[in-house]
Amino acid sequence: MQVDDNLDMNDCFHVNNYQNVRAQRVQFALDYCAGTPVPEVEYTPEENDLWRTVFGKLSSLHEELACAQYRASARRIAMPADRVPQLHEVTAHLAQTTGFQLVPVAGIVPARSFFPPFAAGIFQTTPAALRSAWPSGGAPGVGRTPQPVSAACTSSVKAPGTAAASLV
Repeated sequence: MQVDDNLDMNDCFHVNNYQNVRAQRVQFALDYCAGTPVPEVEYTPEENDLWRTVFGKLSSLHEELACAQYRASARRIAMPADRVPQLHEVTAHLAQTTGFQLVPVAGIVPARSFFPPFAAGIFQTTPAALRSAWPSGGAPGVGRTPQPVSAACTSSVKAPGTAAASLV
């Protein structure tokens, strides 16, 4: 893999004890037992600061550029602007509208395992907030979860899961 000389991808591993935090999040996901309540993650002040920045920027862009249905869904989900949301908080809002729930996973999930749970309204996501040093810096709930979606969109989100489940 070739990396831009101006961006050292290893920098993120030395910021505020990143390796230990990441290892804790991986263990958190590995310890999760399907069907049980998702416990809370203790996000660092740095992660909450990053969330505030990303959420604030995306919220203003969504207000300006997103369709009315998306904006209405975002208001219903009511993500906190001041801290990284807990997976169980996002699930509570999603479940009311769509029946979807978020479950923690330790890292990248292969497509064969990622899509079939969609059919049952399950979306797998990491509980780790990414560092701003990463080109894709963000946090749970930003661009990685099936939200905000309306009840009308739920069937189109579940359809790939149903198709994938039939291939497994």
